[in-house]
Amino acid sequence: MEAVVFDVDGTLSFNGQVIGAPIVAAIQRLQARGKRVIFASARLIRDLLPIIPAFTDQLLIGANGALVANQGQVQIMAPLSSSHLQQLTAMIDRYQLDYVVDMSGIMRHG
Repeated sequence: MEAVVFDVDGTLSFNGQVIGAPIVAAIQRLQARGKRVIFASARLIRDLLPIIPAFTDQLLIGANGALVANQGQVQIMAPLSSSHLQQLTAMIDRYQLDYVVDMSGIMRHG
């Protein structure tokens, strides 16, 4: 089955809250033609769902690829190893970078 991947924010949704009815209808026509529709976003899956209520059972890629939901089941794709996390933290400290990390719903930022 051929797949079509859509980025959501700025591509399908222009206000960050909804996808317009003509776009929803076009996506549904793709599905009717046998295309697998996949939605991708930098958002977490839980923040993506309200924007695509007609498509929540589709394959959803969230958190820039860190999370995937398929038919409503969310999976963490590849958590950072402790050594990679230490390397990343060292770079953040060295370059005094701002950051946001979402670890199981607990937000940390600096």
